[in-house]
Amino acid sequence: MSTDRLRSLGVRAAACAALLLAGASCSAGDSGGGPTPPAPVTTLSVTVAPATLTLTGAGATGTLTATVTTSVGVASTPTVAWTSSNTAVATVSGSGATATVTTVAPGSATITATSGGQSGSTSVTVNPPITTQSVVIAPTTLTLVGVGTTGQLTATVNTSAGVAANPVVTWTSSNPAVATVAGTSASATVTTVAPGSTTISASSGGQSGSATITVAPPAQTLTVTVSGDGTGSVTSSPAGISCTTGSCTGSFAAGTSVTLTATASAGSTLDAWGGSCAGTGSCTVVMSQARTVAAGFRRLPVGVATVTITPSVINVDEGATSQLTAVLRDSAGNSLTGRTLMWSVSDTASATVSATGLVTGKSEGDTVLVTALSDGIRGTAKLKVRSLFFLATDVSAGGEMTCAIRVSDGAWCWGSTSSGALGDPAPRVGAFARPIGGQTYTQIAAAGNFVCARNAASAAFCWGYNGEGQLGDSSRSGTFSTRPVQVAGGRAFSSLVPLGFGMCGLTASAIAYCWGFNGFSGFDLLGVSSSAHAVSVPRLVAGGYQWRQLSGGGFLCGISTGSQALCWGGGGGGVHSSGRIGDGSNGSRTVPTALAGNPSFRSISAGDAMGCALDANGDLWCWGGNNRGQLATGDFVNTRVPVRSRSSARFVGIVTASNHGCGLTSAGEAWCWGDGRAGQLGNGESVGSNVPVRVAQGSIVFTKLSALGSHTCGIATNRRVYCWGENGGKLGFLGSNSNVPLPVQRPEP
Repeated sequence: MSTDRLRSLGVRAAACAALLLAGASCSAGDSGGGPTPPAPVTTLSVTVAPATLTLTGAGATGTLTATVTTSVGVASTPTVAWTSSNTAVATVSGSGATATVTTVAPGSATITATSGGQSGSTSVTVNPPITTQSVVIAPTTLTLVGVGTTGQLTATVNTSAGVAANPVVTWTSSNPAVATVAGTSASATVTTVAPGSTTISASSGGQSGSATITVAPPAQTLTVTVSGDGTGSVTSSPAGISCTTGSCTGSFAAGTSVTLTATASAGSTLDAWGGSCAGTGSCTVVMSQARTVAAGFRRLPVGVATVTITPSVINVDEGATSQLTAVLRDSAGNSLTGRTLMWSVSDTASATVSATGLVTGKSEGDTVLVTALSDGIRGTAKLKVRSLFFLATDVSAGGEMTCAIRVSDGAWCWGSTSSGALGDPAPRVGAFARPIGGQTYTQIAAAGNFVCARNAASAAFCWGYNGEGQLGDSSRSGTFSTRPVQVAGGRAFSSLVPLGFGMCGLTASAIAYCWGFNGFSGFDLLGVSSSAHAVSVPRLVAGGYQWRQLSGGGFLCGISTGSQALCWGGGGGGVHSSGRIGDGSNGSRTVPTALAGNPSFRSISAGDAMGCALDANGDLWCWGGNNRGQLATGDFVNTRVPVRSRSSARFVGIVTASNHGCGLTSAGEAWCWGDGRAGQLGNGESVGSNVPVRVAQGSIVFTKLSALGSHTCGIATNRRVYCWGENGGKLGFLGSNSNVPLPVQRPEP
C-alpha cells in the first residue's frame, strides 16, 4: 500500500473516532474496503440529582445536576434540555449538565432533563415563606428590688416553621427612666434605674410580646428591742426577726407587712409594745420606711394556769340577769385572787356582761360564748338567751297541731301527739317538739294530721299520719312516721300548700303536683287523673295550667298565671255539696274548673265548705256553704257562685278554715267571720258572725295569718306568734280555748 493511502486511512480513523465521541456515526466511506468503523454512540439514561428538592418562599434558587450515561460512558459535556412542569411554581434555566431552579410560588413542580432522547426528572416542592407568628416573653412579670439590679428576659419567637433557633430580636423599654433593656437575640438583660414600672417589648418579624417590670424600693430595716424585768422572745412573719434579749434587726422588702409575735417565758407576760407598735397582742408594721419596735416583758408573781367559769352552761331570759363566777388557779391547782379579770361575750346583740361577770339577756340566741380572761388565760361558758315568746319566720295552723319555723333553731310543732306530727320524741299533749332529721327548713305546711316542710334546697320532707300516702314517699300505711321522710320524685318545690288530708307543691316553673287522700269510690279529689283512694307520690295536676297561687282545704282552688280563677275536687254531703266549686253547680270536678262568670281575682283561698277570693280592690268574694255565716254575706244562704261579701275592710290577704275565714289588711289588722264557737274569730266573743269582725289584737300588727280547723295563728311584726280559737295544745300554751290572740310561749329548754 502506498504511503498516501496509509496517511489517508489514518486521517479517516481519527475523524471517525471523534464522531463516535460526539454521539454520531461514521462509515468507512471507502468502498474499496478496509477496517470496520466503530458502532455509533447512544444515550442510555439521564438522572437528575438531587431526586427531590425543597425550597422556601418565592425567588429562592437551587441547583440540579444531570448525569447523561451513553453507550461509551458518562458524557462529560452533554447537551441537556431542562423543562418545568409548572412554571407558576418554579422555573429552570440551563443547557448543560447543571441547571438553576428559581421558585415562583408555593406548590410543587417536576423538573425534567432531556438528552439524546432520554429523560430524567426530580420533584421540586416550594413551601410558603416562613413568617413570625408570635413573640412570647418569659417571665411575663418581673419584680426587681433597688437601683442597678439586673434581671434576664427570654423571648421565644414562634414562626410558621416552629420556634426560631437564632432569632433577631429588637428589645425596647416603655419607660427607660425606670428600667433599660439590652439585647439583640432571644435573651436580654434588664437593668433597674428607679422605682416604678415599665413595659419591656420584644419585636421580631413584625410581631411583639411584652413583660411588665416592677422596680421596688430597696429593702428597709426593722429593729426590735426586748426589754423589761420579764423574759420572752419576739419572732416575725415573714421570718427575719428572732429576739430573746437585747436588739435584733431584719431586712424586709419595702411595703411588706411584718407581723411580730411576742411569746412570754414561764413566769412572764408581755407588758406592752412600744415604738411603731402598740397594744398587748401581736402587732403588724408596714415597712414603708425603717421601723423600730420595742417589746416589754414583765415578770408575773405566779402564772394563771386555768380560768373556770361557774356555771359553765347558762340559761337566761330576755331582760333577766345571771351572776357568773370565775375561779383562777395556778399550775399547782391553787386558787389565785387579786388578778385582773376581763369579761366579754361573743354576741353583744344577744347578751352583755359586766366587769363583775353579771350577764344580762337582751334578745333570743343560743350560740353566745362568755369569756373570762386573766394573764392571757381564757375560760369560757355557753350562754343561751331565751325569748319569753316564740319568735318565727313562718307559721302554719294544722288540724291537730300548729307548726312554725323558729328564728333561732328551726322547725317546731305543738298540739296533739296522736298522729306523730309533732315529731320525735313525742312530748305530752300541748308541749313543743322539734322534728328531727338534720334538715334546716325555710317553709312549713301543716295539714289535718301531718306536716310537710321545704328545706333550703327546695326539697320536701313530711312526717305524721300516712294512711293515704300523705308523706309522699311512695309508702302507705295505717300508722305514722315521727321522723321526716323525703317526698319521692326529687322535685324542687318553690312552695308547699297544705290540704285537709293531702299536700300540693308548686315548682319554680309554676307546675302543681299533689299527693295524699284522693277521695272515695274513684273520686279524684286532687285532680291528678287518678281514681286511687290514696296517692302516695306527687302527681301532676290535670289541665296543663301554670299557677300563680294554689290553696286547699276540703277542695282546691288556684289562680293560673293567666289570671284565671279555678277550683276542683268537692264531693261530700250536706254543706260540703253547697256549691263550693263555685261554677254554679253542686257537683264535684276532677279537673280545674273556672268559677262562674270567670271573675278576675288576685288571691284565692279554699276552706272546707267554702272558698273566698280577693279582687283587685281588696273586696272579699265567697261561695259555697254558709250554715255558719262563713261567706260573710250577712246571711246564712248558700251560694254556688262567688258573691261580694259584706265587709267594711279591704284586704291584702285571706285564709279560710273549716267554717271560718280571716283577712289581713295593709295596716296589719286581722278580721274574721263565720263560726266563732271556739273563739276562732278572735274578737273576744265565742259566737259566730256572718260579717267580718275585727280581731281584738290591740297594738299587734300582723304580717301573716294561717288557719285550719277551728283555730287561727299569725306572725306579728316583732316576729312573735299569736294564736286563738280551739286549743288542745294547738295555741302554744296549756289551757282552754281563747277568743283573743295570745302569744305562743317559748319551747321548753
